[in-house]
Amino acid sequence: MHVLLPAFHSSALSKPGEVEPSLRTKESAIPSSRHKPWGDFEYEPLSLEEPRDFLPSTAQPLGAPRWFFGDTREQVERVFNTAAVTAQQKARLLDRHCWQAVSNGIYISPPPEVVLEMSAATREHIYNVLNAYPANSAQRHPFRFRPGGFEEWLTDTGLGREQSTLLRKLTYTQAGSLCFCDGAIAQGLFSAEDFKRLVRALYEERTFLMKLRVTQETDIDALVKYWDHGGNIQARRPLLESLARLPGGGSINVMSLLPPFARLRLYTYPDPASDPAAASENCFWTAMNFFNERPNNRFLNCAYTQNILTADYHEVSGPATFGDLIAVQDASGALIHLCVYLVDEVVFTKNGRDSMEPWVLMKMPDILASYRPKESGHAVVFRANTFTQLIPRPG
Repeated sequence: MHVLLPAFHSSALSKPGEVEPSLRTKESAIPSSRHKPWGDFEYEPLSLEEPRDFLPSTAQPLGAPRWFFGDTREQVERVFNTAAVTAQQKARLLDRHCWQAVSNGIYISPPPEVVLEMSAATREHIYNVLNAYPANSAQRHPFRFRPGGFEEWLTDTGLGREQSTLLRKLTYTQAGSLCFCDGAIAQGLFSAEDFKRLVRALYEERTFLMKLRVTQETDIDALVKYWDHGGNIQARRPLLESLARLPGGGSINVMSLLPPFARLRLYTYPDPASDPAAASENCFWTAMNFFNERPNNRFLNCAYTQNILTADYHEVSGPATFGDLIAVQDASGALIHLCVYLVDEVVFTKNGRDSMEPWVLMKMPDILASYRPKESGHAVVFRANTFTQLIPRPG
């Protein structure tokens, strides 16, 4: 989730791909894309740009790297020994001029050139240690990339070969994701324009446009039955039938099939100027209000959301269907993320609690890769007790 640039840490930026093994859905919880009696779908990747007024200023110098270790000097030395820093790097990191002892540990201000020259394995080891301490906000909340999508993202930034090489050098692996958090290093080496380009790319939201393809072979009754939750799709039947009669068929944007709450927000950012609650509208508020004509702001409270989820919903062991809630939970069952299932592994979601996070569509594998609890977690499908729609089956 995005946060302010001075700390330069943020969000989950990932591409469709493999599901992280430690965050698997229960067997058959998400239907396979080859079972589509409700229609075929067309996808177009979309990088949703952050509104320019929302982006932090890149003219402000970022603070130099500063690491906190809640340990003694001897323990910190062991971290560096285990991380296999070079003798020269270790000497500079252990220079007392770089250290500040506090009551609960030690702050180290590593020389930027040492941070830049660390190997990927060394960076991974040290940053995974730093991740344990809340004071290290950058390492606790890095920009995350699906490894298979990083190079594509890098190409889309428009940065030159030299800048791209430097960014590769500053990445490291954490819980299966490729991570980046050294914005201050990049700012010191990039031109002002290149750094601005990098920040815009980091704060983009990777999503997609999704269209439902309707042809004469499409089962309109099955489509309407699948998407009809409370009668909001009946008005679209004439359009669906007309598309089916076109030579070769036609397409309709999936957002047209969503209830007003989601349709009005999809691909948009909260507006603090017109909505006082914008800074608090998180994934729980979004998912629980999906079918509501008027948003219920009590869902801004996670405890209230958990209570309603327990009282008014039940866990589903079979395939998810339109309108079900997908809850990512940690090993103890605590909610980490909540989103609404649409179809074909696609969910409606808001990944964060501030006005810098838009409402978007994502594939479930990307949701699972974006939310990584320290302990093994899982996704659970919940269905409203009042929702008795039958799931259409092939054939």
